[in-house]
Amino acid sequence: MRQFTINCVVLLALTTPVMAAATCKPSPKVSAYLNTQPSWHIRSHHQLSSDDRTLWQRYRPDSCLGLAQADLSGNGHLSSALVLEKGEQTRLIILLERQGKLEEKPIKAQGRYVVHTAQPGVTYEFKTRKRYDLKHQSFVFEVMEARAEQYYWRDGKLSSILITD
Repeated sequence: MRQFTINCVVLLALTTPVMAAATCKPSPKVSAYLNTQPSWHIRSHHQLSSDDRTLWQRYRPDSCLGLAQADLSGNGHLSSALVLEKGEQTRLIILLERQGKLEEKPIKAQGRYVVHTAQPGVTYEFKTRKRYDLKHQSFVFEVMEARAEQYYWRDGKLSSILITD
């Protein structure tokens, strides 16, 4: 009996990150969008290397690595960022909430990306070190420990800066 209890505790500890990932649910509008994308699915924790999974769990334990939401313009409407996969193909999508509908903004990408929300604040462009004071939330598409690009809303349009490479 004691060995059974130990095995259950170990199994629970090993599956907790996967269980946390399973709680990542898209909004009804994002789900409707996904229904128009046959064979594509939101990137999940089990698709990361073990090193990347460890990093993600350490720094973003409550975040979905293939789905993020943010109020890009400060108007109270949540936009969504998606990392979609189909086999070895990856698509990065930002779905802007505009007048009650989602507007699709595809992002060109190659690699195994994750996405997360960045809070308002100061950020710097990687090469020039130009300072950006972002007034609202933004999205960061990142290849773990390699490249990251931050997408933000300014002057009525979506803009981006390279923040690591």
